[in-house]
This record gives sequence, C-alpha cells and structure tokens, in this order.
Amino acid sequence: MAKFTDDNIKQIRMIVREETDDMRRDIQYIKKDITQINISLDNLDNKLSIFMEAASQQLNLDLRVKNHESRIGLLETNNKLTKQTLTIHSKKLKSLGTK
Repeated sequence: MAKFTDDNIKQIRMIVREETDDMRRDIQYIKKDITQINISLDNLDNKLSIFMEAASQQLNLDLRVKNHESRIGLLETNNKLTKQTLTIHSKKLKSLGTK
C-alpha cells in the first residue's frame, strides 16, 4: 500500500477545496436558474388563468347568443304563422262579406 506524503495530502486537500468551491458555485447558479424558472412558471400560470377566464366568458356568451338565436327563430316562425292565419281569415271574411 502506497503512503501519502505531506505534499500529496496538501495537493489532495487543495483539489478537494477547489472542487467543493466549484460545487458551491454551481449550486448558486442552479438556485438562480430555479428562481427564474419559478418566475416563468408563475407568469405562465397567470397567463393561463387569464386565457381560461376569457374562454369561459366566450363559452357563456356563445351559449347566450345561441339561446337568443333560437328565440329569434321561434319568433320568426310564430310571426309567419300569424301572418298566414291572418291571411286565411281575411280571405274567409272577404268571401263571407261578398255573399
């Protein structure tokens, strides 16, 4: 088994210190990156919430428009039937009046 000299031990300690310092620095960079990612995720979450609210409002509006269109269609149909009925009755009244 090889024995380490004092110089070898000092070199090993220096290398370990340098590597430890590098790891600490890398951890700081990673923490900054994580912070930036969290900020980006918060921004995306806010944008998604705004989008979902707008989509919900649009769906509600679409349903209301569809309901109004249905009502308008029904009113138009009723109006046509009323006109037809009035026309038929007017013709009957005219024919009764001429007899």
